[in-house]
Amino acid sequence: MVRVLGRLGVRMTFSSIRVASGQGLRNPPLIGLGFIIQHRETSGPAGANVVNFNTRKLNTQIVNTIAGAILGVNKFTLPAGTFEVVARATAVNVVRHRLFLFNLTDAPDVLQLEDGLGNLQLEDGSGDLQLETTYPIIGLNHRTNPSAGSDENSTAMLRGRLTISGAKEFELHHWMQEVQATHGLGLAASGSELDQIFVQINILKV
Repeated sequence: MVRVLGRLGVRMTFSSIRVASGQGLRNPPLIGLGFIIQHRETSGPAGANVVNFNTRKLNTQIVNTIAGAILGVNKFTLPAGTFEVVARATAVNVVRHRLFLFNLTDAPDVLQLEDGLGNLQLEDGSGDLQLETTYPIIGLNHRTNPSAGSDENSTAMLRGRLTISGAKEFELHHWMQEVQATHGLGLAASGSELDQIFVQINILKV
């Protein structure tokens, strides 16, 4: 089920060049044609992860002023155009982790995946490299606190520019090195009466 929270009447900017004074790059605001989606829950942790790639849950639309942009079940559609994308997602006790924007529309039907500690190679059945097509934007390397019992949210970040010639579907994939059986995808904020937010994707059409 997808929830829509309504439009935000705020003027913001969403570019590494057009950053408002004093805002920095941690929370880039948004101006113009934008699309903001989240994984949001009323309570509890985000759930267990698996080793390798996890498809992050997406269930809440915050704002959408891009014609043709659609939030589906754990995926989203963008129309033709150029977009700046910023994504953040939580992880707990999974050691190394990294975000990847996955092009669901153009990904080869058969993939051979080799990934070590953040090293990635994707090939189709002919051996042709498909990394750029399949994962057009790759996030920064991150590492959770390795201390035993240190349940702390570590936030992975992805940022980049994407140009597509037609409508395409995307997922947010989160590569994780180790399993956390109950809350590898994120902890709830203790004692909070607000909704729990584990993933946020900000998209600007430029």
